[in-house]
Amino acid sequence: MAHRYSASINRAGPVNSGAAYAEMLAGATKSISVRSVSVTAASATGGEVALVRASSIGTGTSIATGLAHRSGSPVTAARLQSAWSSAPTGAVSVFRSELLPSATGGQRELWHEDDGPLVLEPGTSLLLINQASGIHGGGLRINVTWEEGPLSDR
Repeated sequence: MAHRYSASINRAGPVNSGAAYAEMLAGATKSISVRSVSVTAASATGGEVALVRASSIGTGTSIATGLAHRSGSPVTAARLQSAWSSAPTGAVSVFRSELLPSATGGQRELWHEDDGPLVLEPGTSLLLINQASGIHGGGLRINVTWEEGPLSDR
């Protein structure tokens, strides 16, 4: 049985072009299947965000662990990171890129389970980056939902 988890973080300040707002990291021993990634703007600055695979994993200092959707589920080793002592870097190719509206509370869904499986193997990660040029983002709320355990194709 696969177990479903969610984590949410607030990324307070802007980041440079190509830098990560957040990193979703699979644990060391289990694959995870990302079911949804949504982003909400905390200010009226807009910006462009993108999902990419990490080419190097960061060393997180601000970590949100997953909250199980079902009581009695095992603790997950997967986590969402938003600050690093050693920052992650991303691949050039993107899964999806979206413009955020220039309004507080504007939201975009960057991945949904209807898009198909987005699997992270043990010890790999997915980044949510600033895809625009310059410094953008006056703050974002990032929500990720994933499944861990025996994974299906959907």
